[in-house]
Amino acid sequence: MDKSWEKIVLAVSLLLLAAGAVALALFFPAKADIGSSGNTEIRSGSKVNKVDEKILENFTLGWTKPATWGSHDSLLFISDSYLYDRKDEKIIPADTGTVIDTIPLQWLIENNLNIKSATVGLDDPDRDGFSNKAEYATKTDPRDPASHPPFFDQLRLKAFDLIPFRLKFQSYNDLDGVKVFQINLLDVKVRPSRLVKIGDQLEGYVVTKFKQNAFKRVNDKTKIEEDVDESTLTIEKPDIGFSIDLVLNKTIDSPESTARFVMMLPGKTDREIVVQRGKEFEIPEEPGIKYLLLRADANGARLRNVATKQEKDVPKVTSQDLSEVPSSADRKETK
Repeated sequence: MDKSWEKIVLAVSLLLLAAGAVALALFFPAKADIGSSGNTEIRSGSKVNKVDEKILENFTLGWTKPATWGSHDSLLFISDSYLYDRKDEKIIPADTGTVIDTIPLQWLIENNLNIKSATVGLDDPDRDGFSNKAEYATKTDPRDPASHPPFFDQLRLKAFDLIPFRLKFQSYNDLDGVKVFQINLLDVKVRPSRLVKIGDQLEGYVVTKFKQNAFKRVNDKTKIEEDVDESTLTIEKPDIGFSIDLVLNKTIDSPESTARFVMMLPGKTDREIVVQRGKEFEIPEEPGIKYLLLRADANGARLRNVATKQEKDVPKVTSQDLSEVPSSADRKETK
């Protein structure tokens, strides 16, 4: 056993001697460097030039003061940080200019969010129903449930349904100097025929204007002159700025519709808010704020804030909207 240790010590000693010899060969100055004249051949009796002391001093410093690790962007023996971009499916550097799912990495770090999460953009650490992506877009605090985007921004039009509502301006007459108009509501079973005057209500509309247009015209086929009446009666919904001109003895389809809204919040995407055009409603998350439905079609809806009179558009819901809603099961603090 002692002999084995002696062999090991001997082998290590030889290796150290070899390493020292290599170091001397690499770092010790050549004789051409020591001389100042550049003449490397020395013969018997020849004059030897004096060594430049500055050259010796530089080489001496090389031995006594080895090079040290200076300033560097990275740490010694530690590689730069990288992240996996799940959207573009590639490795990206984790520096201050990095953007993850439209969110700057710096913002995620400043708000103490888990940048290692594969769904960091859709995570909801404060459980207020809004993803980190939505919070960044409105510069709200993703760690404070009281700080979040407006609930109105999460409203989407899911669908709209046309309501059959046919009207026919049947006739008009003078009654004690006041014109009375007969309107038939062809899709209403109870009191389908109504007599109204200017200013009267009619199924949510207001009768506002009458334009008489009666004249004589020669029939192209019979060549006989006959009476023609193309008078029009205008009914309006002033609140939404919508009007219809009813032509005498012609059936008109009123573009009535019912809109179905949903909120892009956890557990709320399958709960519809049904509103008829021209009616007011509230978003459940914003009690007391009333909105008036002005229109709804294939492109979306337009609402008016009853208090402020400000009008806003509500987009049609998309599959991307639904995919970016934090699920109820995943609404937990990201570690």
